[in-house]
Amino acid sequence: MSHHQTTDRLATLGGRLRSVRLARGLTAETIAKELEVSRPTITTWEADKVEKVSEDKLKAFSRLTNVSFEWLLAGVGAPPDLPLDIPSDKFKGMRTDQIIKTIHHGPDLARDMVAVPDHGSATPDAANAQPQARWMIPRDVLSYAMNCDPTRTIIQRVLAAPPSRDIGFARGDFILIDTSRTKINEPGTYIIIDGDTDLSSWTWALARDQDDGPLSVTIYDHAKPPLVETLNSNRSVSGRLMAVLRSV
Repeated sequence: MSHHQTTDRLATLGGRLRSVRLARGLTAETIAKELEVSRPTITTWEADKVEKVSEDKLKAFSRLTNVSFEWLLAGVGAPPDLPLDIPSDKFKGMRTDQIIKTIHHGPDLARDMVAVPDHGSATPDAANAQPQARWMIPRDVLSYAMNCDPTRTIIQRVLAAPPSRDIGFARGDFILIDTSRTKINEPGTYIIIDGDTDLSSWTWALARDQDDGPLSVTIYDHAKPPLVETLNSNRSVSGRLMAVLRSV
């Protein structure tokens, strides 16, 4: 995105709201839940289709995303130190390099930890799957930075190269999956299970926004060419990829 396009996006309240949300890796659904409004309300705000947004809600958004209220409201002052030029079609949920910036560090951060099960390469919904290990992750990181349900989150190790680089991870990565996401209803990478228990043979669905109309979904199967289709609610989804954890 060019500097001119970025400047234009930040010229309106809706543009600033959307840019900050994308930069923080938060979905409209998560913002709506935290601000206690409907998801269509967030969409309306971001499209600048309302004359005025409640000041209390804007302050709540400011606290949630840790940006200046004055800048958010009127563009006054320096913009936040965030990647505000993320195109909407490139947003795939939380990016790991933004996790630290998103969390408000405090003395109680380490007190509320979640033991996230590591299932190795077993399928997320395998009946007899037993965790091989557990990752201790702060609940706030899972809930706000990664936008996950802490009680339904698991970690898998990628043992085979994925069928496409577009999916967003590589062989050897650990991927964090929210198994409560059983419907393809927003942009992101989803797991489709058809009885296989080996991660290397899983089918992946990459959902992207379109300018008009429903989501465009590309199906990646190791044994077949990529298949592009409109949203198909009949597919059995076992979870959504929420973050990639990579060794360095």
